[in-house]
Amino acid sequence: MLKLGLRAEEPRTRANHEVTIWARAIGSGKGESLDGWMYQGETLIKQLYSKKSIGRIDYSFGIRAVVGPLTAELITDYSALELHFSYNTMAEGEHIRITMIEFELPFPLTYKPPVMMII
Repeated sequence: MLKLGLRAEEPRTRANHEVTIWARAIGSGKGESLDGWMYQGETLIKQLYSKKSIGRIDYSFGIRAVVGPLTAELITDYSALELHFSYNTMAEGEHIRITMIEFELPFPLTYKPPVMMII
């Protein structure tokens, strides 16, 4: 789980919000797959990824999910946003490494450093 730590002080607009991750599967064999969700506290805002394929060759750039304007309207407290990730079945010694997450908003926000909890 990654808590984003954003504070919205400006009015929201009806525009897309985009979540992009840079990730790579580590280990042998074929690539792995990842599920991802965006929560506001305990409330699910959107499932971002479902069995999203993550390759082994190099870091995959542009693993993007769009939170459309109507779904973005469900966000009322940006400081409570969290991204949750879960991998699908993997063999021993294999994992997925997420090296960067970008959350692109249609308006400026103030920012405080994120809190990352590995569960």
